[in-house]
Amino acid sequence: MKSRQTLLRGMAALLLMGCATGGMAQQTNDGEAAQSGFDKEKESDILVQGETRSSLRTFLEETLADSDERQLARFKNHICPAVLGLPKEYAAVITDRIRKNIRRVGLNTRKEPCRANAVAIFSAKPVETIKDLRSELPGLFRSYSKPDLDRLIQTSGPSWAWQLVLSEDSFKPQAASPRLSARTTKNFAVAFVIIDSTAVDGATLGQLADFITIRTLADIREEATETTGRQTIRTLLADLAAERTAQKQLSAYDLSMLKALYSSRAAVSGRRQRNEMAAKMQRELGGDESDKGD
Repeated sequence: MKSRQTLLRGMAALLLMGCATGGMAQQTNDGEAAQSGFDKEKESDILVQGETRSSLRTFLEETLADSDERQLARFKNHICPAVLGLPKEYAAVITDRIRKNIRRVGLNTRKEPCRANAVAIFSAKPVETIKDLRSELPGLFRSYSKPDLDRLIQTSGPSWAWQLVLSEDSFKPQAASPRLSARTTKNFAVAFVIIDSTAVDGATLGQLADFITIRTLADIREEATETTGRQTIRTLLADLAAERTAQKQLSAYDLSMLKALYSSRAAVSGRRQRNEMAAKMQRELGGDESDKGD
């Protein structure tokens, strides 16, 4: 009970007051932390097959979930990552790498101390942790209907991710008209991922940081964390559980997808966003330009 209360206090401090995020990790008995050493890893040679635009659109449809407005939501403002549930020194290493990943995508991070808006929590009792947060901090789930939240809790894990999504309306002058057209975008206010700390044995801190990066910067479908035909860090925990060889870091597909998500237009439908993203990814990955698609 004491550790759960400590976690909730830590969450409140991170979200409401702002703090040095590297120092908010709580020492727990949730199992041994993953070993470090990722800074010594060399960039792996990544083979990218020639991709068509239609195959990339299918990949994006299978990977990214729409918001309730059929848009692909994302962060608009600067990002402040934080890690809870690991020893302070491990959390600091993971947080530092997440910050570097965010900048690699082309986004900005908040200067510490800051109010966290991309939060990872390691817990040996993850479902209980979600229920505690739901009970004590219900505002974190207000983007979810009760059935959606029940489905989140019933997910088998070993990771659970959700976002507090806010709508933002803007107005743009119409060509040859005195009227303004309204545009609505969906933005992450806060993104969370809870990780079963008993499921990370064999992972490096670098792998965990990269997994947290992709799970907080994008709304990834749960089924897309289980298996895929492409190299990706998002299946890290499933790969560990199945004793498959896991991706060592964000892959070319992972980085290309995140860059395309944040450089595509926001105030359009999810279908148009995916079309734009597929075109950007095709150029970056060196895909088959003969297939232009829609």
